[in-house]
Amino acid sequence: MRNPANQTMIRALSVSVSENLLPLSHHLWARRVPHRISENGTEQVVWVARQTDVAVVTSAYGQWCNGALETPSSAFDLPVREAPDAQADPLTSISQVPVTAILIMLSILVTWGLHGHYGEWFYVYLKMQPLPWVFENGQLWRLFTPVFLHFGILHLVFNMLMLWVFGRQLEIRDSRWTFLALVLIFGIISNLTQYLASGPDFGGMSGVVYGVIAYCWTSNYIGRQPLFNLPNALMGLMLGWLLLGFTGLLGWVGLGNMANAAHLSGLVAGMIAAWLNCQLNKSGQT
Repeated sequence: MRNPANQTMIRALSVSVSENLLPLSHHLWARRVPHRISENGTEQVVWVARQTDVAVVTSAYGQWCNGALETPSSAFDLPVREAPDAQADPLTSISQVPVTAILIMLSILVTWGLHGHYGEWFYVYLKMQPLPWVFENGQLWRLFTPVFLHFGILHLVFNMLMLWVFGRQLEIRDSRWTFLALVLIFGIISNLTQYLASGPDFGGMSGVVYGVIAYCWTSNYIGRQPLFNLPNALMGLMLGWLLLGFTGLLGWVGLGNMANAAHLSGLVAGMIAAWLNCQLNKSGQT
């Protein structure tokens, strides 16, 4: 099968964001029509890879509006399909994934700042502090901002690579606002867990990355179809790295102390969020 990610997508249909297009999407995938759905302000747009599929989409939408569209009874009846268009040309993708791009940009700028003349200021202003002090002084941003603190180039590069590959898939498929909400949730949960485990001196986007990857993998597993381009082998590698971190071996060989609590809590939060999203989608179909 051809991958629509390597083609210029064609606008086939635009409707209000208030409409639930999930049944229509299920019908299109059942008919082997590669497509994706994006949000743009108050409208959502159905994109297809082939000009001939435009008529298929508009016809199916008309049938759906008239109550004559046949759709699979549940996500479990859907055939295996390709993942959404998240591997398009990088320059084109940046405009489609502003949240992912901004997170990466801020992480790079903060890391650059940490190693510059004002490095101590960046660290002190963004790091976690004792929770009572945070709430008493109203500095609630500290519950999230440690995700931007990376203490080495390899740490930064790995996290940003994972965020770019999987974060933009999630942002394109589930909308930028859903992705932003998930990033905030994963970041705060992983930061709070790591704070309770080791105190306020930690940093990095790893908890968010584990949350995003776990969300993508769990969504694939629950739906029994590749909603996201995420090999099972990579998930196994991430789990192995997590377990290795708890052994203390990584610190012993000079790779530094791992934020194991942040990794684990991010992983669990991502799995729970994907399960909840699946339940919401099912209830929206009934």
